[in-house]
Amino acid sequence: MNNIEKMVAVYAAETQEVENALFEVLVDSLITTGIGVQLDGIGVIVGETRQGLTDLKYRRVLQAAIIRNRSAGTPEEMYDVVQAALGPAVRLEFGPESNAGFELEALDVLGEGDGARAASLLRRGRMAGVNGYLIFFQSEPIFAFDGGPAGGAKFDGGYKFKTAL
Repeated sequence: MNNIEKMVAVYAAETQEVENALFEVLVDSLITTGIGVQLDGIGVIVGETRQGLTDLKYRRVLQAAIIRNRSAGTPEEMYDVVQAALGPAVRLEFGPESNAGFELEALDVLGEGDGARAASLLRRGRMAGVNGYLIFFQSEPIFAFDGGPAGGAKFDGGYKFKTAL
């Protein structure tokens, strides 16, 4: 091996290390692969704080916030926001409500706080003058004062909410 080949080999090894480090930064900054503070940084950019969520739930909220931020706020786009926030396993039913409105109903039981987060995303994303309702069923909390959570109608095993947006 001559001197030029040796010099190229040394620089190639160093360049590969730099490329590996940059690729790791890129992968860690993606919503689908980021964890912890990487997701918190994305949250600052899209305007959504973690509020104690796990990485999995926070990823969904971030993806929903991005859809909301890029949308015009039409009822159909708000459906996409809620679907992203709740995940693909939750079935949603969409229907018109009055002249300029919509109603979204989650057909599956939601985890604690999921319905309120989805409603919050909708409130900040829908078009002005468009009325909307989010209807969801939340499993019964471990602890609740007599009468259950505010706004919820008691059913066996949980509460049904109809939240005006």
